[in-house]
Amino acid sequence: MKLSKNKSSNQVRITVSVPKSYVELMDLLVDQKLYHSRGEIVQTALRDLLIREAGLNGEGIIRLKKSITSH
Repeated sequence: MKLSKNKSSNQVRITVSVPKSYVELMDLLVDQKLYHSRGEIVQTALRDLLIREAGLNGEGIIRLKKSITSH
């Protein structure tokens, strides 16, 4: 996985490989205007995974949601 820091924000760019079928489905969701971009889909999925798996709650969830929705 490749990491690079975006100088203008607190976001970090990562590079991952996913099956082509995932990308095709993500593109359908973007085409249907359910999400603005593939990146938004990945951020939403990752946020939901972290909430579920890491047991984030209360203030941590609020901060995480604000962080993701503000970008």
